[in-house]
Amino acid sequence: MERPGTAGARNSPGLSEAPGHSRHTSRSIGAITSSVVSSLVWNVAWGLAWGSLMAAIYCAIGLALRLVRGPHFLKGYGLPFGTLGLIYLEGGVGAGFVLGLFRPLLRWRAGAIGIGTFAGTIAYGAIAIAMSGPIAGWGAGDWIVLLCLGVGVGGSLGNVTWEQYVDPTLPRPELPPGPPPPSPPLGMWRP
Repeated sequence: MERPGTAGARNSPGLSEAPGHSRHTSRSIGAITSSVVSSLVWNVAWGLAWGSLMAAIYCAIGLALRLVRGPHFLKGYGLPFGTLGLIYLEGGVGAGFVLGLFRPLLRWRAGAIGIGTFAGTIAYGAIAIAMSGPIAGWGAGDWIVLLCLGVGVGGSLGNVTWEQYVDPTLPRPELPPGPPPPSPPLGMWRP
């Protein structure tokens, strides 16, 4: 004898077989999840590669300064040369991780500027730690310089990156007949 309300339940679709869905929904979700995870891993690896490259450039500049100025050029900061290299590496890897993690947002100008600001603040924060010591000992000037450099340089680089790599790939709007619109000064800050 069947329970009340279950008559014919064996022949009707269950929750996993709702109209428009099949029994393979869990496999589809698994495939989608796998695709998203692999994209995320790829993007983070891409960002870490760029961050490591930037850290290597900063380390090369530091090495050149050491060769030109001598082994004690960091004495005023109380910072050994190896520590400077590690701080540059940490800043580059941290900024690269942020860049890779939020890479899908680069398709929009606001996303590129935001990522640039965030990554720039991390990178300049590492440099500020190298120059001013631990964050606990920072004064207001250190914070202002960090935010100005992170927002100014990082945001600007995010915008330039968007203009150079994303904007040219976007479809152009249909313009009405007539003279072409004026070009922006220096080719920057296109709407």
